Amino acid sequence: MELLLGFFLILLTGYYAGTETALYRANWVRLLHWSKLRLRGAVDGLAAVEHLTPSIITVLLGTNLTSVFATQLFEHYFVRELGPGFTPLAIALVLLLTLLLGDYLPKALAQVVPTRWLRASAFLLNFSRLLFYPAVILLARLLPRTRRLSLTREDYLKLIPLRTGADPRLKHMTARLFRFTRLSVLEPAIPLARLISVPRNADRQTLLELLRRFGYTRIPVYENRPDNIIGVILTKDLLNPDPLPVRPVLKVKPEMRALELLRMMQRQGEHLAVIENPAGSALGIVTLEDLIEELVGEIRSED
Repeated sequence: MELLLGFFLILLTGYYAGTETALYRANWVRLLHWSKLRLRGAVDGLAAVEHLTPSIITVLLGTNLTSVFATQLFEHYFVRELGPGFTPLAIALVLLLTLLLGDYLPKALAQVVPTRWLRASAFLLNFSRLLFYPAVILLARLLPRTRRLSLTREDYLKLIPLRTGADPRLKHMTARLFRFTRLSVLEPAIPLARLISVPRNADRQTLLELLRRFGYTRIPVYENRPDNIIGVILTKDLLNPDPLPVRPVLKVKPEMRALELLRMMQRQGEHLAVIENPAGSALGIVTLEDLIEELVGEIRSED
């Protein structure tokens, strides 16, 4: 009976150790969402996170008390049944079981699914807090208050519909914004195979034909080969009878984020960028309009 009770206390030690990890890693927004859906345990989990300092004190008290009592029970059993000489064996056995079942395994599990762990087990935590109430209150007054916030993009999107009177379009726009922050410049880019460009020695008539067919305001210019883009010609320059100037173009690496490029274009007043690989060959181009469309959706032209 003593061994069974000691083993149970070691499992309880593991519960408190895992719950400590879950408290620091669980997402309160997800718990709030689950509580709105009335999922079992969500309200208790949310209460545990909202009262984080008392909850942490509770799990620390529970971990220490269960570990001490488990050691005492194992030691008493081994001394009574096998003699005082087996006391070190009892301590070693408790230490091994505590490290494995009372610390490593529960913490590893709680680290993988912290919010689900807390939702499933917060009732026992809140009950323990009531059980240790005097000690918890005393220590809570002596220790600094613990604050935490863990918010992911997905949790924020789940939280938006919970707001009273929230516009359904807000979630769609927010999702676009979050996606844009992770977007590489290659995703909205026009690949080289689809790019309409002209050689450096293109005549005015060729440029006018492209303007008539496609309506572009900027036409990339290459030298010798299409993947060697050296600049752009602005269609407004076609109104000037002077020789057409080839204006320099912004060149970026394919690893750059779309948000970073948007900010760069804003600072430098650029409307088009060429994406080049490390060898200096163009992979495609991305325009300011392409980036904005990733944020707000397709922009229809007057045509």
